[in-house]
Amino acid sequence: MKIDKTDMIKALDSDITDEMLNLLTDEEKDFLYNLLTLQDKEKSTYNRMLSRQENYALTTGAYGYLLTLLQMESITAMDLENILNACVNIYNETHSRVDRDRLEKIVTIYMFTGVQNVSSRGYLEMISGQTELTKN
Repeated sequence: MKIDKTDMIKALDSDITDEMLNLLTDEEKDFLYNLLTLQDKEKSTYNRMLSRQENYALTTGAYGYLLTLLQMESITAMDLENILNACVNIYNETHSRVDRDRLEKIVTIYMFTGVQNVSSRGYLEMISGQTELTKN
């Protein structure tokens, strides 16, 4: 059974219509197919080494959890950087590494409260329940 590139292109990008594809040459369809399949492959990788401070601040399990969220597209690369910065600040204040359990709480605060520029003290207070989690 031969796979039709036209069907594959439509499966990879639901916004592409038959009318659009009929306007393309076979060469252009090949290019579009390759572009779509390459974009899909590029999404699954993220090459980011932790700095020394970040490595001290997070456990391996916590960083793995963060990368999983990124691969699932639950967070963006910018979210990842902001969360890593928050973890480093928390580590600098508490001198204890952020484990997965604490990271899950940090991610929840970061993603769902809408609070921007939370200080490490603010995160710690919200994690311990001393400050209510509310959206601005």
